[in-house]
Amino acid sequence: MHVLGLVTEYNPFHNGHLYHLNKSKEVAGATHTIAVMSGHFLQRGEPAMLDKWSRAKMAVSCGVDLVVELPVIYSCATADQFARGSIYLLNQSGIIDSFCFGSESGNIDLFLKIGSLLANPPKKYESFLRYHINNGISFARSQQLAISEFFSLPEMDAFFQQPNNILGMLYMKHLCLQNSSIRAHTIQRIGAGYHSGELQHISSATGIRKYIESEGPISKLAETMPPPSYRVLMECMARDGKTVTTDDYNAILIALLRRMTCEEFKYLTDVTEGLENKLFKCAHHTMNWQDFCECVKSKRYPYTRIQRILMHILLNIKKADTSYWYHEGNPEYIRVLAFNSKGRELLSQCKTFSNLHIITKTAAYKASSPQVQSLLEMDIRSTDIYHLAVSEAKNKNGRLDYLLSPCYLP
Repeated sequence: MHVLGLVTEYNPFHNGHLYHLNKSKEVAGATHTIAVMSGHFLQRGEPAMLDKWSRAKMAVSCGVDLVVELPVIYSCATADQFARGSIYLLNQSGIIDSFCFGSESGNIDLFLKIGSLLANPPKKYESFLRYHINNGISFARSQQLAISEFFSLPEMDAFFQQPNNILGMLYMKHLCLQNSSIRAHTIQRIGAGYHSGELQHISSATGIRKYIESEGPISKLAETMPPPSYRVLMECMARDGKTVTTDDYNAILIALLRRMTCEEFKYLTDVTEGLENKLFKCAHHTMNWQDFCECVKSKRYPYTRIQRILMHILLNIKKADTSYWYHEGNPEYIRVLAFNSKGRELLSQCKTFSNLHIITKTAAYKASSPQVQSLLEMDIRSTDIYHLAVSEAKNKNGRLDYLLSPCYLP
């Protein structure tokens, strides 16, 4: 058995994901695959277009053997914390041999080099980083500039223009910090660019979502999604009539924003240096979430950071929560979303070699501490809030995590 680990959002699972999955298996010589997948809220601060069980079903129907959930406190977070939580789950599963991620670069040696620098930053690098932060540049961009200056490589500017490259270097950082023996590989992306809205055989997930929002014929997506994944999408569309977007929560978000005091904004993650004053002002001068983000954003506070702040308000995730889980705590469980017969073999191996609890029935899990229970409750709450946007009445009920079981595909 050679087990391949993947980190994914599958929003939705398309032909590019299938290419990456098959190529990763080939490069790693993998016999089994585990994907750590974001649940209902994603890294860029937005809801997933389809619920987590449907997206996990897409993945397993297309060849992933086991899909497990990345807790929302990591899935709706900075790229660094997204990478930290994902790598932790793969590493602590105790059975991963190889890890493979998609990138625009395709140069694993460069990723390893940058990852090692970030895991063990020398004073020269830290000096570059402080300089840019002190000049009002966001941390993420300051980090990129400091890396470029430290290595003095001409290709670095182009490297940092691509989001998957940025995630890749952070995966390498956390593999290094966690002293992991997992062997890393990268597969160069092909087809449409990450932000491209063009539909083609290998489209971006962004392009597919934009196309659905444009209300074009859904049948056109059969050209850009594997047949099993397309069938799941059609099942969801027949059931709900639409996909989920941030617009579905607009009234709730504006109500929550206007209810908050300036002091309450201080207790949100990523709210620093007086940002609460601007958040409070913009909350009372905008009518929708997009205008709010535009009102608040700046060179130091990019749009996606404001989106994540909004999602944390929606989900009631506070700075005290993230402070603990980003710097002290780690997940103590693996939540299963979907699996096949090979996935069942993987779960058996995890029970033998991992210290993490395997959750297939939420009600049966007994948390080891109030903090761990609170982590689970955040995911349960995110499911409850997410489903306020779906049309099927029975799915608007709360506590769906207790009612729905992982999807098993023989």
